[in-house]
Amino acid sequence: MKRLSNQILMLACLITAAFTLSSCLDSDDDDNGYTNEQIQQAMLSMQGNYTGASVAAVSLTEHDSINNVNWSADSIITVSNFPLSNIAFFLNKSTDSNVKAVGEALKALGSTKLKISYGYYGMNETAISLYTEGRPLELSVVSGGKTVKVKVTFVPYQRIDYTYGIFRKAENKTLILLTVAELTIDDVPVSLPTSPQILLTSKMKI
Repeated sequence: MKRLSNQILMLACLITAAFTLSSCLDSDDDDNGYTNEQIQQAMLSMQGNYTGASVAAVSLTEHDSINNVNWSADSIITVSNFPLSNIAFFLNKSTDSNVKAVGEALKALGSTKLKISYGYYGMNETAISLYTEGRPLELSVVSGGKTVKVKVTFVPYQRIDYTYGIFRKAENKTLILLTVAELTIDDVPVSLPTSPQILLTSKMKI
């Protein structure tokens, strides 16, 4: 796997102190090399429900962290209550007051369901590393007296340095990194901070 930037590695370590990332980020295995039995065993290992935090970040000091976020892993990963304040965090970086107003409207909605597709990048005795790709979010909010459409798309799974997942077998814990590729309001792209990233980190498998 490509080496993560120092900033993202530090952030991952900061908010997931229980993880030791180095041992599971250096696999050169290819998903195509795994047998159906290995893939089924990996899926069974990961399968279940998780609780933890969702963190939107543009740097170590600028982030929005929400606890008590829940997700399940099966053939896809489904976050049942993805916090929209994470998306609002990026919108609030804009200098456009209308964009910020949409961010506040999103935040007021609370949460939504987020689905994440995944495949297997590497496997060893202690960890499973994943390709991940967040499926687009399409939302409607009322801002400025009118209904506006907000769409969020994520960096595709081929960009393994920007979107990936790790499952630590012994601890039954997961880390999932997603990067927002584009955010539009009524089909007009919004200027985003550099590398607007979302980290899902689990405390435990429940």
